[in-house]
Amino acid sequence: IVARIDPEHGYCGFDIHFWSSFHKQEDVKRALIAAVKAERKTSSDFRITAGGMFGKNTWKDDEKRRGPSSTKECQVAKDVVAYKANEFSINTAVGEITKLVDGDELKAAVLCGDDMETCESNINVLQETENIIQVVSLSCPMMKDFNEFGKGAKDTMNSCMDHLVQELNISLKDGLFNVVVIDPTANKFIASVLLRIIKLKSKSEKNQVLEKDKFIILSAVADESDEWRMNFLKVFKEKIFLHDPAVYAEVILYDIANDYFKLLLVSENDDIVSELKTVMEFVERSTGLKSDVQLINGGLWTMQNDFVASHPFSPDDYDKTSPLEQWKSQHPLGLQVIAQLESKN
Repeated sequence: IVARIDPEHGYCGFDIHFWSSFHKQEDVKRALIAAVKAERKTSSDFRITAGGMFGKNTWKDDEKRRGPSSTKECQVAKDVVAYKANEFSINTAVGEITKLVDGDELKAAVLCGDDMETCESNINVLQETENIIQVVSLSCPMMKDFNEFGKGAKDTMNSCMDHLVQELNISLKDGLFNVVVIDPTANKFIASVLLRIIKLKSKSEKNQVLEKDKFIILSAVADESDEWRMNFLKVFKEKIFLHDPAVYAEVILYDIANDYFKLLLVSENDDIVSELKTVMEFVERSTGLKSDVQLINGGLWTMQNDFVASHPFSPDDYDKTSPLEQWKSQHPLGLQVIAQLESKN
């Protein structure tokens, strides 16, 4: 223990080296304040992490306490989200949010699952959206009652991929897609097949599926079993549209009695915050629901080779008068030097 005093400034400082059990710092601080008859509000403390002493019997406990502390438990019980939504609310919200894409002659694709009747009904609602002139249905009939652990699962997935590639190639003859909707009837297996196809096609300029800077991928989470859709769209952005202005967003739509669901989207938009705010006002008016934008994740910054700034700034461009005065006004009251001594052997 090293004590330092400065009577002129009414200062007393203690340097204490804990060989172990450094979590007792707070207890020691209280004891020292009481010993010198000081007040807690006029005291301060800090810790410098240094080496301890080998062989202490508290090393296991010290190891657990080392590093930044966390106020959260590692095993936090997951909040159960009470998803509930009707098809009208989801379909209306999906139709309205396509307004994030510029243009009034958009082409859309809807990925359907086993329940084609429900999917076709959802497609009919999307076709009524004023800015969409064409909607293409994508599905894999061979994926009905698909068992991922079944003997022929791999062959079924490959067959689905061939089927979707054929459907896409036919549809792409009259233009690229601006909107892709992962329908509530679609499962994660057929969605993964679509992702694989778009990823392969995106490697070639001639085989693109989505129109550059003019597209949106949409899905909704209306049940706990749908939460895979969040990971799917995040992966979609990271694998297909990694760099800025790519964006992934989550929006909650709700009312007190009937609806609570998440709307997910991936797009390329330089001004997603203001435009999403404007579009969500349309969604709220159309559905009667309230909205809450919970998450917006952008893409990586695009590398600009040989970048030249329009106005470079140097340290001389900043007024250092006030910081310099503050620095000169400081009165250091202590100095601590830590040295680690090791033997030559």
